[in-house]
Amino acid sequence: MNFVSDYDMAESLKRFRIGNPLKHDIIMLKYEALEADLMDNKGYTYSKAHRIANKKYNYGKALKEWKEGKA
Repeated sequence: MNFVSDYDMAESLKRFRIGNPLKHDIIMLKYEALEADLMDNKGYTYSKAHRIANKKYNYGKALKEWKEGKA
């Protein structure tokens, strides 16, 4: 499966690398970890894992709130 590169996710990973993650960066990492676990260990499709992970760790919402100065 190919994924589209994402500037905001790259910036989140960059902040992790330098030791200065923000709240939405942590949410992104938890989201990605859960999504991968659901696919690798539960056999869920990407779409199903994405929906479940997004309900628990909504990176898009957290990122939007941060960009709007609400987080």
